[in-house]
Amino acid sequence: MQNKFDVIITTYNREESLKILVENILEQTLLPENIIVVDSSSKENEEIQKIQKILYIKSSHGNQPYQRYLGKKVSKNEILIFMDDDMRILENSAFEKIINKYEDKNIIGVQPNFTNANEFLQEKLPKSKTKLKNQKLDKLKRIFTGYYIPDDGELSYCGIRGNKPKDKGTVEYFNGGVFSVKRNAIFTNIFNPLLFSLFEKRIGMGEDTILGFEASRFGNIIYLDNSMFLHDDQKDSTYSLDIYSYAKRTSYSRLFLSFEYVRLKDNSKLLAFLHFYWYMFWRVLNLFINMIISKKRKSKWDMLKGFLWGWYKATEDVFELANIDKSKYWKKEMKRDEKNYANK
Repeated sequence: MQNKFDVIITTYNREESLKILVENILEQTLLPENIIVVDSSSKENEEIQKIQKILYIKSSHGNQPYQRYLGKKVSKNEILIFMDDDMRILENSAFEKIINKYEDKNIIGVQPNFTNANEFLQEKLPKSKTKLKNQKLDKLKRIFTGYYIPDDGELSYCGIRGNKPKDKGTVEYFNGGVFSVKRNAIFTNIFNPLLFSLFEKRIGMGEDTILGFEASRFGNIIYLDNSMFLHDDQKDSTYSLDIYSYAKRTSYSRLFLSFEYVRLKDNSKLLAFLHFYWYMFWRVLNLFINMIISKKRKSKWDMLKGFLWGWYKATEDVFELANIDKSKYWKKEMKRDEKNYANK
């Protein structure tokens, strides 16, 4: 008997994009029991609520990790597929291929590959002029400056991820727009609600990385190389609005990701902090040199300012970032949204 599963979609002010994704889902050869839409939009989406299989939840907070958690709380099935509202499904058998992997009891999650409709953010980011052409020397430079790339599929300090492994290899992280996991392997008692607060302040990043690393403590996350999904970037993400904001979030989040990495591995927080400082020193120095030698100085200057802000602010918040948020605020918010959903 095939495992039952739910699809959880987090969305914000993208009615048309959400409608296209739901239509894609309903064309699958293997359908979810529920399509759970967690919506933080400025107004309720009445049209989407009329579609069969939709469980619609209005979230009082517009941050993705909170919305994903809320969707997980509503779901009753063991297997979950999380999707962003700008994802598209290219194969009608995509869900069937994902769910079949769970026949192996050691599999705790599945990370399918996906392609990008455009590289909007990458096109905006300034290119480095200091990268060494010799690959061995460039690798040594990365190791020395704290930007060492771990083995394929592995995670390291500052949220640095190894390259995608070959098909059916394993990973220690999730990769954003679409991933699948057993519900009890994420948001457990080792989850840090501080992630909600950082995203609420628009300075969080890499929640999929941490969720994946948390899940990998319970079993294997298998990687599927076949691109069954497409990320149709809507060009309105908070990540891609401007270089300065992106750089702020990127640099600030590096310390939190480092602390979460060592916390889940039961390693030294002091080592994580020192690595972060070493990493940031070389990133800022590299950006400064690039700004001097590059013709496109404005984009480099925006990047440098953002990195400096994130470095300073993370240092200021170091004790907050190093600990688990044990306040009851997010539990109260979650209960309120669950209650509102139950009373509909």
